[in-house]
Amino acid sequence: MGSWKPKKRSDPYRIITVNLPSSHVDTLDKLTDHGTVPSRSEAVRVAVRDYLREVIQLEEGIIEFLNEANPNIIQVPGRDKPYVKVYGKNHANRGLE
Repeated sequence: MGSWKPKKRSDPYRIITVNLPSSHVDTLDKLTDHGTVPSRSEAVRVAVRDYLREVIQLEEGIIEFLNEANPNIIQVPGRDKPYVKVYGKNHANRGLE
């Protein structure tokens, strides 16, 4: 008899552990019981996807606004986010993070 091997996942999903308040889990359970969402996992996937889209759009909008409005934008080679000169030449630059 051969040794047991875990089944390889062919889908792009990865399993993670998330700690949520009990009230959130209870609400997710009510939504799944009611049929509003098919499962807890799907509800969490949708929430994370929507949140990430919102954050990315917000960050892109901020960078676009700053590039148009502020001539003190400094793009540092090897860094994917620009620095903004906040106080002038005698003070340190602050990252947009």
